[in-house]
Amino acid sequence: GGPVDDYAGEHVLLGNHENIGHWLLYFFSRLRVLEAAAEAGGPVASALASARIVVGESVKPLHLDCLARAGVDPSRIVRIPKGRYARFERLWVPSMVCGVSGNEVIYWAPGTVADIRRRLGVSAPRGAGKRRIFLSRRGARWRRLDNEDAIARVLATRGFEEVDAEIG
Repeated sequence: GGPVDDYAGEHVLLGNHENIGHWLLYFFSRLRVLEAAAEAGGPVASALASARIVVGESVKPLHLDCLARAGVDPSRIVRIPKGRYARFERLWVPSMVCGVSGNEVIYWAPGTVADIRRRLGVSAPRGAGKRRIFLSRRGARWRRLDNEDAIARVLATRGFEEVDAEIG
């Protein structure tokens, strides 16, 4: 084995992913499981209320901002260094709030997106969704568009607003 770091006390594995969408839906949404445990009361609730949140060292500033907006104090965040082993006195691993069907279609628990919006203080779209949004892939590692600039120009003439979800 390699070097091992010991962590005393209660910890919750949140995890991280470089893609903001994947991170919000797979990892950030685990906060919902913690909240449900807290609402149930008892010793688990008190342990989780003060538990430290475990993420990887490569967690992005945007992800840390999301945690702060959700009420997670930065002093509770533990960043696990890449290439090291971690040993915890107690580690809670909340379930992910999605599942994969046999045909690889992913289903999220009802209310997951609404819960993410609530935690981030983002209101749901009103009305019939009048904004037309083009999500840029310029900063993406995979599935970039070779002619994204040209596509964005054409879409702008049709009332689309370009959004770069990786800013931050």
